[in-house]
Amino acid sequence: MQFDLNKNNKPISSSWFHVLSISVLLILIFLLFGKLKSGYHMDEYLTFNLSNHSFKSTGRISLFIEEGVSYNGQEFWDTFLTLKKNNRFDYPNVWVNQEHDVHPPLFYVLIHTVSSLFPQISLKKVGLLTNIPLALIVFWQLVYIFERLDLRKKTAVLLAAAFILSSGFINNNIIFFRMYTLMSIWVNFLMMIFLKYRAESKGCIRYYSLLGTVLIGGILTQYYFLIYAFFACLVYAVYTARSHNWKKLILSIITVAVSGILSYLIFPGMKYHIFESYRGKQAFENAASSDIIFKLWAYLGFINSDIFGGLFVVLLSVMICLAIVLTGKKKSELTLYPYVLLVLPVCMYVIVIAKVSPYLELRYCISGMGLLYAGIFSLLVKLSDRFSENAHRYILILAMIILFSSYRSIPSNLYPKEKDYVSVLHENSSLPCIYLYKDRWKITPNMSEIRQMDDIIFIKTDNWEKNKSYVVQNEPMIVFIDSNNKSMINTVMEYTGLKNSEVLFTSGYVTVYSLS
Repeated sequence: MQFDLNKNNKPISSSWFHVLSISVLLILIFLLFGKLKSGYHMDEYLTFNLSNHSFKSTGRISLFIEEGVSYNGQEFWDTFLTLKKNNRFDYPNVWVNQEHDVHPPLFYVLIHTVSSLFPQISLKKVGLLTNIPLALIVFWQLVYIFERLDLRKKTAVLLAAAFILSSGFINNNIIFFRMYTLMSIWVNFLMMIFLKYRAESKGCIRYYSLLGTVLIGGILTQYYFLIYAFFACLVYAVYTARSHNWKKLILSIITVAVSGILSYLIFPGMKYHIFESYRGKQAFENAASSDIIFKLWAYLGFINSDIFGGLFVVLLSVMICLAIVLTGKKKSELTLYPYVLLVLPVCMYVIVIAKVSPYLELRYCISGMGLLYAGIFSLLVKLSDRFSENAHRYILILAMIILFSSYRSIPSNLYPKEKDYVSVLHENSSLPCIYLYKDRWKITPNMSEIRQMDDIIFIKTDNWEKNKSYVVQNEPMIVFIDSNNKSMINTVMEYTGLKNSEVLFTSGYVTVYSLS
């Protein structure tokens, strides 16, 4: 059977009842994971800060803390993270905030919009109201891609669901409130364009318009999209050149160039971000380093465990065996174009991300994992179908095994222990509290704990002698201390006259003590 991208396959969206039912089921599952989320990553706090904090009123995007001043935890939380009524739909402020940050503004615009529409709801609800609709788009994009690869409708839906419900996707795209779900949409959309408008086909206005729109959207979402788009467009350009489709190739290059220029005109701050900001310089420094093997191995480990349930080697082994057997039977070959287009750019993207990313985190390459998953499983299904019409069912069983296997550990972005930390501080909220810090930026991960305290003062450890008079003496208190400077607790106890200390927990960059 010859592979045919252009096969007339009635789309799953022809049955709106099925679309609605599947979407509602996925929403309920996503909400269940959202309900289990108890805490936030530092970058999630920054998402809400940069989306909603008024730069005009403070002249800065970072925390402003006056040492020795008593703060109410809830007011501190509101000032840094929540939207004021008179700042609703203030998109110029989002633009200004992002110019002073290191990321493009599009995702923050979405968060600000949801916050403006529902100003009274919690941060978690704002994040879920943003991520869940985006995740549904990703799901139906993958269904479309699987169907373009000539898979049965039910198979396409089940495989897309197996990916979308994997630990890696849930952890990084549903319960992690950053721009990676939106970036996944642009990555998938770009591939959908290349699958629909094949390299040998003539160009048309619709193709160039969609290509330009997706490139602008991706660039304004995450600069890493530039890396993926480069490799995806390069592979597509090679196929276009092999087809001697020179007019389309030239016009595509022009479209890419114009998209880049328009993106810069829309958000000029990207030049500073990429070439001069601390993150931009860090990326170039990492690119010049020589530790690629270790970092790449770490990324492959994340992909293997959180996306493929630790069975990636099994998948490859099955695929290789099927290919060898089919070659021996001299079956007609599959068209490799769609699989190369799906998989190769993602592989190149992961290699580059492993080189330049500031931390070893799956989130930096999660946006391409849907395409890698689609490429591998669609090829497995097509190969297995050549043995039997029902062989694809075994591939679906394998996909389900992988799905459940990916949950061998609790998704880290649920922060299950955070509810205990918050509870113990809430019980002691009336006690005086001091937060001894070395670097101001390290305070942000503990916003949920700080929120519980009625009276908290901040003192930089280097300024202890100068500002210790602000601390009450001979009264029980809660103390946050940099975990790298635990000996400071003895200094505090000596000054306050308190004799007993108990470690309540360690979270973020601090250890929290109860002194009595």
